[in-house]
Amino acid sequence: MEGEKSVDAFLDEVATFLDQTDAPEGAKNHSHEAATTSVDDSLLLASHQLLAETEDLLASHKNSDYYQRQQDVRSASTNAKSSEDDRSESQCTDELSAEKRREIRNALAAQRRVRYRQKLKDEKEVLKQQATELSAQLTSLETSQAERKAKQASNLMFGAWRAVAARQLERRMQAEQQQKLLRAEVVGRSRLIHQMSLLLDEPLKINEQDPPISYAKY
Repeated sequence: MEGEKSVDAFLDEVATFLDQTDAPEGAKNHSHEAATTSVDDSLLLASHQLLAETEDLLASHKNSDYYQRQQDVRSASTNAKSSEDDRSESQCTDELSAEKRREIRNALAAQRRVRYRQKLKDEKEVLKQQATELSAQLTSLETSQAERKAKQASNLMFGAWRAVAARQLERRMQAEQQQKLLRAEVVGRSRLIHQMSLLLDEPLKINEQDPPISYAKY
């Protein structure tokens, strides 16, 4: 801003100088018509040269201002870009941090799931082992019960067989006893029949030995 003010002041001074130069020149033209053309040409050339230098200086100043504004724009753009980059970097950092936290949470959740599945697997193995042991115990109990029942049945069968054998033995002994009695009775009756036969045979013999009885006198 101070540079612009100094340039403007300089330009004002140049314009004033030109006005002052032109005014005396006009007065000289009116008062001194006999002035030489070479002097006028020199003054005019000097004026044009000064004007050209002034325009060049003004253009240079304008270019300098434009360059400064461009530099300011670039600087502001760079600062804005830097700030935006910082924000982007901060946002990326936050996003990375959030992503890292999500990864950590997911990893922890995966570990918990793995531990839970392992726990279920271990419990399943324990239950299978317990089921196998209980099945073996049940089989042993069933086998023992079957053996006990078979033994009881065998004892019952043996008792029944003994009872049957005892009854058969008793019947056999009764039959043998009855057979003995029948034999004895048969023998006794045979003897009785023989004795009766002997008794019946004796009178016949006696009659054969005695003389015949005479029935004439009757």
